[in-house]
Amino acid sequence: MTVRQFSDAILNHRLLWRAGFMLSLAAIAWLAFTSQPYPVPAFTSDKLNHFIAFTELAVIIRLGWPALHLAIPFLTLLSFGLAIELGQAMVSYRHFSMADLGADVAGIVVGFCLFPIIRYIQENPATSKH
Repeated sequence: MTVRQFSDAILNHRLLWRAGFMLSLAAIAWLAFTSQPYPVPAFTSDKLNHFIAFTELAVIIRLGWPALHLAIPFLTLLSFGLAIELGQAMVSYRHFSMADLGADVAGIVVGFCLFPIIRYIQENPATSKH
């Protein structure tokens, strides 16, 4: 199997991306609600953490469910972000933040913009002229 065939197999393995999406949701939810210091490296800016998490979720949801109309994954991710913020409003060590939700939306948009680029690169590999 060539590297190209391997990368195509990985990018087209929807079950893998769907499982990764579910694991990412669980990990992000845990990080959003833990009162403990993060056990993983995080940026000092909470907004950057939100942006990167939702960019990753947007790319993975599109790889897992590429045929869905964009509104479905967008509303799914927006609802997840809103659920996090509403949940954080209910615990004493966190708070609701519209800025966090804005960073989530920005991450979703960037992730959705990256998906066609990933597909373009996959469908149009660089060819060597040697």
